[in-house]
Amino acid sequence: MYRYPDEDLRRQAAFLLCYLGTDEISIENRYSKRQLTNDKIGVPSWRDELMEQFLNEGDPKMEYIAKRIVEKFEGPVMLHGRA
Repeated sequence: MYRYPDEDLRRQAAFLLCYLGTDEISIENRYSKRQLTNDKIGVPSWRDELMEQFLNEGDPKMEYIAKRIVEKFEGPVMLHGRA
């Protein structure tokens, strides 16, 4: 069904994996301890020292995420000059 990946396809796949890790696609959330899964895993636990820092200093990435959640009411949100 699928062809064996040649060198070019491997290179493309490696590039895609690297790209998926950039902040254009993924935004790191270090505040909760969570498994890498979409399965229901119960109540999240928090990294207390990071939460304290967040509450005192804020975090532009978390502000961006919060705005993305409600952007349908406000319009597109920009991060680093990009929507």
